[in-house]
Amino acid sequence: MAKTLRIESASIAILLLSCQILLAQGGTWNTVAPMPTPLGDLAAGGVGGILYAVGGEVPYPSPLWRPCCGFVGMLEAYDPGTDKWTAESPMPTPRGGVAACELGGLLYVLGGIGQHDEALPTVEVYNPKTGRWASKAPMPTARFGLAAAAVNGVLYAVGGWNPSLGFVGTVEAYNPSTNTWTPMQPMLTPRLVPAAAAVGGILFVVGGSNYSANFLATTEAYNPESNTWSTKAPMPTPRAGLAAGTIAGDLYAVGGEGEGGPPFFGLWLSTTEAYDPKTDTWRSCSPMPTARSNLAGATVGDTFYAVGGIRLLPNATGQLLAMNEAFTPFLSVTIRVNPATINLRSNVKIKVAILSTSLFDATSINPDTVKLSGALAETERNGTPIFSFDDVNDDGILDLVLSFRARNLQLTRADKQVVLKGQTFAGQLVKGVASVRIVP
Repeated sequence: MAKTLRIESASIAILLLSCQILLAQGGTWNTVAPMPTPLGDLAAGGVGGILYAVGGEVPYPSPLWRPCCGFVGMLEAYDPGTDKWTAESPMPTPRGGVAACELGGLLYVLGGIGQHDEALPTVEVYNPKTGRWASKAPMPTARFGLAAAAVNGVLYAVGGWNPSLGFVGTVEAYNPSTNTWTPMQPMLTPRLVPAAAAVGGILFVVGGSNYSANFLATTEAYNPESNTWSTKAPMPTPRAGLAAGTIAGDLYAVGGEGEGGPPFFGLWLSTTEAYDPKTDTWRSCSPMPTARSNLAGATVGDTFYAVGGIRLLPNATGQLLAMNEAFTPFLSVTIRVNPATINLRSNVKIKVAILSTSLFDATSINPDTVKLSGALAETERNGTPIFSFDDVNDDGILDLVLSFRARNLQLTRADKQVVLKGQTFAGQLVKGVASVRIVP
C-alpha cells in the first residue's frame, strides 16, 4: 500500500528542511560528440535547438607556440537530440577571432581576423531554414577578439582589438529591421577576448585582456534603455579567451586562460563560475572536463555547450581541439504523470510524482518553485502549494506529488513531452521530462 504523508502549511519549511538531502550546486558536465574539425578562435551560437560552430583556425604548421593561422569559414552543426554533427554551407569570408549570436532565428557572425592578419568589419548571416548566407551592413569599427549578444531584438558588438586603436571598449548596436549600426556608450574597460551574454534585458561582459592586465576579472553590465554601463562583482578567477552563456537566469563563465602558467604563458583553465544578477554574486561550479582557452560556447535549451579551443602542450606548443562538452545546472529527476493523455482545454487535474532514489530525496524540493511546462502547482486559498509525500513506486522511499490544471500547461497539440522544473531548498535546480499525448 502506498504511504501518504500530508503536511500542514505552517510546518512545511521546518519539516522539509529537516529531511532534505543537501546537494552540490555545481552542475554536471558530459562529454558529447566532438566536432569533425579541431578549431580554435571560433564562435558558436544556438539556433532552433541546434548548436552551430563557425569560423576559427585549423591546424597549420608553425614554429610558434600555437598552430597559426589557417583561418576558415567552416560551419558545423550539432544536434543534441542525435548527438551528431553535420557540415553546413561555409561562411563566405574565412576568419578567426569572430563573435556569433542568434537573433530572430538567424546566426550572425561578426568581425574577426582575415587571412592577411587584417581586422574585419564583416557581418554575415546564416539562415538555417534555407542553408544560405547573406552579407549585412558591416560594423563601423573593424575588430577581432570581440564579443556579441542580443538584447530585445538588437545585436550588440563589444570590445576587441583594432590595429589602429588597440584594445577597444567600443559598443555598436545592430538593428536587423533597418540593417544599420549605431554607436553606443563604450564599455568602462576596453578589452580583447572577453565573453558576453544577456540576462533579463541586460548585457553582461566578463573577463578579457588589455594594457592594464593580461587577465581581467572585470564584470560590466550594459542597460540598453539608459545606454549606461555599471560595474558588477568581479569574477573570482581573472581570465581571457573564455566563453559565456545563460541558463535559468544565471550567467556561466567557462574556461579561458588565467594566471599561473609557465613563463610567457597563462594557465589553461577548466574553471566554471556562475553569476546571479539578482544578488550580484558569483559561485563556483563543477569544472569543465578539458581545460582550454579560445573556445566557443552557446546555450541550447537548458544546456551550455563548450566547443573547440586551444590548450598548451608540455613542449609549449598549442593544440587545437575538437572537444564538445555539455554543462547543465539541472539535476535530472524521474517524474510520473497521471493521466498521460491530456486535453489542454480541460480543467482536469494532472498529478505529477517526483520520484526519490537512494541518491536523491524528492521531499527536499521546494513546492513553491515547481512548474510543469510553465504551469504552477495547484494551491490552497492562501497560495500554499497542495502536495503530498507518497511512496508512489512502492520502493519504501517517499516521493513528492503535486497537481496541475491541464488548461494551464503551456503546450501545443504538437508537443509530446511535459517538462518539470524546480529547485530544492538548498538551491539545486532539478528537471524531469515525461512523455504525454495531447488530444483535441
